[in-house]
Amino acid sequence: MSSVSEDPRVASSVRAHFRLKYAGLERHLNGGRLADAETSMRYFYRVLKQGDIVVVLADAPAPPGGPGVCVPWMGVSRLVAQGALRLATQSNSMLAAFACHADHARHHHVELSALTDPRDDPQDCYAQAFAFMEQHIRMRPGRWWASHLLPLFTSC
Repeated sequence: MSSVSEDPRVASSVRAHFRLKYAGLERHLNGGRLADAETSMRYFYRVLKQGDIVVVLADAPAPPGGPGVCVPWMGVSRLVAQGALRLATQSNSMLAAFACHADHARHHHVELSALTDPRDDPQDCYAQAFAFMEQHIRMRPGRWWASHLLPLFTSC
């Protein structure tokens, strides 16, 4: 996850929503935990060496002028953030994608994509993860919380 949801510029109700959501999700991780990418890289590499998997949690664009991966995304080939793929590749870990649906107040269900191995074909592995997320977004486009980011994805 990202610590961006704790930024003081984010509305307090949104911060509270994500805290509750993440706490609820963590109870179902069989001893695993959610950690933010900004401060937890050592933790990530340690658990990945023990056989955990990398799960793509966000549909984020590549940073402006920064590195990214070109994948089919929302009808066009777009440059997406490469962090999860880089983690999986560098740690020889399997990769999956994640979709979380709010069914009603304080009740969510989570779906994971099939596991893929980036050692086989990193580009295709990541494309499959983003295809899974796109499939879920298209089922409920009005609930895509990050839709405002779509114009920030560079075509490639």
